[in-house]
Amino acid sequence: MKTLGRVVLAVGAIGALVLLLLYMQGTIGADKIAPGWEALAEARTPTEGHAQRVVRRTVTSNCRWSGTVAARQQVRLAPRVMARVLNVAVREGDPVKRGATLVRLDSTDFEAKLAQARAALEAARARAVQAESEHARVAALHEAHAATDRDLEAARAQAAASSAALARARAAVAEATWFLSLTRLDAPVDGVVLEKRVEAGDLAVPGQPLLVLYVPETLRLEAAVPLAHTRALAKGATVQVEFPALGRTLEASVDEIAPGADPHTHTVTVKAALPSTGSLRPGMFGRLVLPCGTEQVLVVPAAAVRRVGQLELVRVRNREGRWRLRHVKTGRRFDETLEVLSGLEEGDEVWVP
Repeated sequence: MKTLGRVVLAVGAIGALVLLLLYMQGTIGADKIAPGWEALAEARTPTEGHAQRVVRRTVTSNCRWSGTVAARQQVRLAPRVMARVLNVAVREGDPVKRGATLVRLDSTDFEAKLAQARAALEAARARAVQAESEHARVAALHEAHAATDRDLEAARAQAAASSAALARARAAVAEATWFLSLTRLDAPVDGVVLEKRVEAGDLAVPGQPLLVLYVPETLRLEAAVPLAHTRALAKGATVQVEFPALGRTLEASVDEIAPGADPHTHTVTVKAALPSTGSLRPGMFGRLVLPCGTEQVLVVPAAAVRRVGQLELVRVRNREGRWRLRHVKTGRRFDETLEVLSGLEEGDEVWVP
């Protein structure tokens, strides 16, 4: 009896599952919808606006060439003496003013040399004063016939030598002062720190950059463009530059066109000066947009397209003269119209509110 009960229970469960599946498919308990297209709900008859037909339009085709933002004025700040770095006052991205001290080097040796040069200058000055006094004394004795011509010539030569030694001592002080000033690296321009290649305690070597600065007002996009597309370009021409990372398109001015083409890629480097904005940085990716022909596209007034979430809808008049909502897909924008990628055909009548 228990076995029979289990069998009945299992059969009943299977039957209930089958009925549930048939109900969900619409086989029982609901009306089936025949396969085919189902139009969107009929839109209310518009009252304000006008009807306009979908037409084809000749538009300019644009080509896009990848490029990189670079600064026309970029400064590599390198020391001219070898010394230990004491302090770096800036970090990458910091703005700097012309004349501001950015890096200080150990100046102990240079201060000692300056002190020695100054001491030598004082000694040379004392010897020059003594030699001039001796020359004046001998000259007076020579006038009184108490000193020979040889004595006068010797005194004059000693005074001249002392004067030359004094000049050399002054030059040595100036040189030592100049070397001491090289232990301080100042900003030569108003700019922004692009790279910081040194830390306190590092050894600064002459000719090796410690900091790299750039001037934001000199940023430009550098792109390699096929030679055929540069024939219509000229210096000063206005072009469009797209920055996907910023979601912006900026106007730029052609600043430089390389006179020669790359023999391997047959491209020419085009450099377009960018407007001064706080969002651009050297090394940023951009696209140089250049016209490269014309094409025929289907367009619809932008005002006729209504967006609901991810959907794009327009009111279209059908053959019976009724207005119905239709789902469309649009592409590029041309002034007050949008490119139609799907959903409409040439001659369709749409409602423009």
